[in-house]
Amino acid sequence: QTQLAVVGVVSGRAVADVAKRVGIPDLVYMGNHGMEHWQDGQAIVAPEIAEFRPNIRSAIESLTPRLMEGMFIEDKQTTISIHFRKAPFPDIIEKDFFPLIQRIAEENDLDAFAGRMIFEIRPRVNVNKGVAFQHIVETFDLDAAMFIGDDITDVDAFRMAKRLHDSDDCYSLAVGVESSAT
Repeated sequence: QTQLAVVGVVSGRAVADVAKRVGIPDLVYMGNHGMEHWQDGQAIVAPEIAEFRPNIRSAIESLTPRLMEGMFIEDKQTTISIHFRKAPFPDIIEKDFFPLIQRIAEENDLDAFAGRMIFEIRPRVNVNKGVAFQHIVETFDLDAAMFIGDDITDVDAFRMAKRLHDSDDCYSLAVGVESSAT
């Protein structure tokens, strides 16, 4: 019987949400694209990321009155997700609303990202799913690892898996799951 050294879940969701949804003890849970991790039943956020909370609040205040029908903001404390899956014209929102998201993010010293039927605003730090994947590999001194993802925000982890593989630091693979689901 093969036993894995570690199984980790790296998600754009808040880490508490991920830990609750998956609910398997002894996994490594990282949420908000690696900006937080689950430890002893609570979310741990690095101080340099937590410092952005006032910026996040300010961006929410700027965005809220500008939302269109079918849009809503999910405040994940460390990041913001602006969902538009239920909007009447999501294609138009995806194209026309993102410049506003970028402007509000910039005004608040934050970064904006477009995902699948979602916009995200995150602290301006060098943390993403690729950095989170690398952190797991290094923390557990893994000589082999695999990342499986299905969203645009997983590309950073795919690139990191390739970088680790090419550098011979870790035999790593990335598997992208294609989906027509929105």
